[in-house]
Amino acid sequence: MASEKRRWAERVPFAAEVRFSADGEDLQGRISNLSRNGIFVEHSSTPPVGTRVRVTFEVDGHEIRADGTVADHRTNRGFGVRLELSEDSRAVVAKFVARLVVAQILTSSE
Repeated sequence: MASEKRRWAERVPFAAEVRFSADGEDLQGRISNLSRNGIFVEHSSTPPVGTRVRVTFEVDGHEIRADGTVADHRTNRGFGVRLELSEDSRAVVAKFVARLVVAQILTSSE
């Protein structure tokens, strides 16, 4: 029922490496989209919904480190993480996402 879940923030395509810890394992994956409060991590390991994770990735030259909770998963594809960002990290991510949303709007109206 993932398609029926309500999204709380605009998602934008975003490609970046991410390091994450889940269930005592340290792994690396790739982020495919970003919102003000979450990411989708592409990885063959798909922790169950509710699993606590710690992630580290870079946005606009800033290292973001955050705890989060797996909110959704796609078997053998990846998982969505609801992030718990610090105030500074939240500001960096929100500004970056807003810039990408504006760019998408401008591009689609051309």
